[in-house]
Amino acid sequence: MQAAASNGPSPHPALGRFLLRADAEPRLLIIRAPEGVGRRWFARSWCARDGAADEGHIVEWSPDEDAETIIRTLTRVLAEAPTSRVTLIAHASAPIARIAAAFACRVAGPADLMLREDEIAADDPAGIHDLTGGWLVAVDDLLHPSGTPESARRALLPPLARWLAARDPDDAVPEVAFLPHFTADVLLAFESPDGKLPPTQRDLLDDGLLHPRPDGEVFMPDLVRYALQDLVREQDPALVPRLVEASSSAIADTGDMETAIDTAVGQRAWPALQNLLLERWADLFTTDARKLRTAAKAFPRFLLDRTGELNTVLRVLSAAGPDRMLLPLPTLPPDLTRDRTAARLQQRALKLAERPDARAVSYGLLEISHLRLAGHFVEAAHAATRLRPVLAEATASRPVPGALGALAEIHAGMSFHLADRLPEARLAYEAGLHRARADNHHFLEADALSKLALLTLQGGHTDEARRLVEDLSEPLDKVGWGKSMVGRAGTLAKVWIALHALDLDGADDALRSLPEKPDTDEFWVVHAVLQALAGTLRGDGEHAAATLTARRDERPYSAAAPMSERMITEGLRWIEQITGTASAVPGWQRNPELANLESLRRLRTGPFDAVLHSLDTPERTNPRQRLTARSLRVRAFHNPDVDDGTLREFCRQWEESGELSDLLPLHLLGRTPELRASGILSEEQACRLEALPSPTPAGEAAPELTPREEALLTLLRQGRTRREMAQLTIRSENTIKSQLRSLYAKLDASSATEALEKSRHFNL
Repeated sequence: MQAAASNGPSPHPALGRFLLRADAEPRLLIIRAPEGVGRRWFARSWCARDGAADEGHIVEWSPDEDAETIIRTLTRVLAEAPTSRVTLIAHASAPIARIAAAFACRVAGPADLMLREDEIAADDPAGIHDLTGGWLVAVDDLLHPSGTPESARRALLPPLARWLAARDPDDAVPEVAFLPHFTADVLLAFESPDGKLPPTQRDLLDDGLLHPRPDGEVFMPDLVRYALQDLVREQDPALVPRLVEASSSAIADTGDMETAIDTAVGQRAWPALQNLLLERWADLFTTDARKLRTAAKAFPRFLLDRTGELNTVLRVLSAAGPDRMLLPLPTLPPDLTRDRTAARLQQRALKLAERPDARAVSYGLLEISHLRLAGHFVEAAHAATRLRPVLAEATASRPVPGALGALAEIHAGMSFHLADRLPEARLAYEAGLHRARADNHHFLEADALSKLALLTLQGGHTDEARRLVEDLSEPLDKVGWGKSMVGRAGTLAKVWIALHALDLDGADDALRSLPEKPDTDEFWVVHAVLQALAGTLRGDGEHAAATLTARRDERPYSAAAPMSERMITEGLRWIEQITGTASAVPGWQRNPELANLESLRRLRTGPFDAVLHSLDTPERTNPRQRLTARSLRVRAFHNPDVDDGTLREFCRQWEESGELSDLLPLHLLGRTPELRASGILSEEQACRLEALPSPTPAGEAAPELTPREEALLTLLRQGRTRREMAQLTIRSENTIKSQLRSLYAKLDASSATEALEKSRHFNL
């Protein structure tokens, strides 16, 4: 390293650069810059340049002198030496504009005197400049044989402190030294813990505390940063952790979560890091969460052991895979009474909900997420019911980050969805989509559209689902990490849409973009059911049913979500109908999809006179179910040899809003030739139907009754009451009630009338 003495006979290294900008040659130079940058050296160099006959005059402006006094002094000096140059070294808070208005002059500020890389005579000028920012006092110390960064820092501290004492009387500047970088947005987002107004980027540049790089970015030299932080530590050590938290929060507000976390980790500011993860986990969830697992590993064990909420966040973050979250499925029987984390989260969420804000929303989001991960699906929907009003109130009263609000709505929708509360799920998904679009958040827009498409299909609105899948492509193309995760439900929707069109090749193409075996995505059951139905329509129903049953048995606690249970039941019953192995459908009285399947079974196997009841009860709740029921009525009431009006009316309705899958029941009933002859099917559609399995079901086996059940059936035919049955058989009424329940179950009946009807069908 080559040292160069300052204040020697050579000119100040920065003078040549300063002079290059001169358009005219005024005699007066005003310097307002801190000590430690060689201002007297610069002043002498200005006055004596170009071999001037005299060294000129240097006037020092002290803080106790007013501008009028200095103006009089300069007027006299300039008059007494009409050919000499004059330099005014002004104190830090001097009103130099008054002087500049009175005289022709040039003004030199901190940036004019601080050395640039090419003005530092050293082996590593760039490194020294990054460290010192060109403060001469620090550069000279480092160039000295015994100089060290620590000694240079000590040399820099006094002139820096004196400069800021006048320039920054509120001590706001040292606080921003805890920021990792200093963009205008970050400084605007920074909120001082004690309410001080932070300096702007322009302020820091003017004071020589920030320096521009060639690419336009600015930086604070390391020694300047450390010296400013030292000032804070000496004045108020307790303020430091609050400043680290405020700095991390400001960085997070600008969207740079990785740097925000690095800031907290680097300062070992665990409370700040904890707040970042608890309050900003929505942002973490929608970025590349793999990069953030370092934060989880950095946490002291004692904090994790006593913070259940934090463990929930870290459990989510630790599940980050190459392109999505690999969330664990529940592996233990859900027991809410013993779930301490759920209890803590609920208690905290309820307390924060009293004054709704972003933190209250975040805790509510954590609560519903934990409940689903632990297998408490019904309870998660209850918590989602509490969360949505909290979010609405928080949004109305104070800002809620767009990502947090959208994610809260989407996860509320997922909680309703898995609990099979589909209308509420739709409202939440649509609200999440609106928030995501307002925030221009492609990740969350794609997530909301994807899940909304799947939900829409479950509601029977296939055309609307097609539009949603089309809308999904644009935001999904802009998603980086997590693309396969947020697009998963949309891919499942594509499979389902293809199956509605009986386009088995299209369904297989979409399925090939998914894992061969359903993974731990929360909608894995939809994947498993669609996969099984596609296999069944290909003619491999037995294997499909066995595989779907095995999937359910492997994941019993996840498959117990109300929506999952219903879909698995409906899927297995459809497989039975397609393969021709159908038996009576339990629970059809409470499920319109199962009621359609029971009607189909009765039309194929009897009793034919009971079809009307299962076609009318319960009410069909979506367009697909209603159209399927109408197709079954065609079979029940249409006689082509007498009147084809029923068929024509159904064909009209189908042409308006039907899917090819709506004709599957008629195909299974052997009516495809009539459909083809009616002309409503294209050749391709007719071929798709005729390529499907056309089973010829065997007659349904009669249930085996015990002698006591046969005796009760005889008494039912006689019209006996339960009391009379008890007296005749010498049993209690409770026993008779239990035995009748068993008899009804075997006959798949819900009343004495239906039991007698079933007995006639089976010739019992």
